[in-house]
Amino acid sequence: MIAIPVTTLRDKLKTYLDRVTKSFEVIVVSRSADENDSVVILPLKEYNALMETQYLLSSRKNREHLEESIAQLRRGEVKEPKEFKSRS
Repeated sequence: MIAIPVTTLRDKLKTYLDRVTKSFEVIVVSRSADENDSVVILPLKEYNALMETQYLLSSRKNREHLEESIAQLRRGEVKEPKEFKSRS
């Protein structure tokens, strides 16, 4: 992650956008001395992953289901799906 002022981004916009898309780097762009006025530039794939995670964790019921699945995995309680068994 790098942080740059908006004037630097403006001067070399294509360069920085290429850098984000090719290296999956995140750029924080400061627009003033107020940190809350900053913006983040990140690859679309990364943004989509964040939105998916937010969605999956947004309901209590789904969060509990995911936590239980992780606990089962850690306990070694893993079952092979039927469709994989038929391929052997």
